[in-house]
Amino acid sequence: MITFPEYERARLGTTTIGCQEVAVYCFDQSVEILIERDSMARDEAEEWIAFNAIDTMTGGPIFVFPHVPT
Repeated sequence: MITFPEYERARLGTTTIGCQEVAVYCFDQSVEILIERDSMARDEAEEWIAFNAIDTMTGGPIFVFPHVPT
C-alpha cells in the first residue's frame, strides 16, 4: 500500500478499491499541512495536491473532500 508519511496527520484510514487496499487522506487537512510546512498560500497548496498527488497516482492514496452543508 502506498502512503504519504508527510500527511500522516491527515490520514483517515484505508479503503479497498478492487482488490487493492489504499490509504485515505482528508484533502483539507493535507492542504493545511502544506500551508504550515511549506508556507504555501491556500490556492497554491490545493493546486499542488491536485496536480502532484491526485492526478498522478493511479492505484495510490485517495483524498476525500469533507462535506460542507449548504
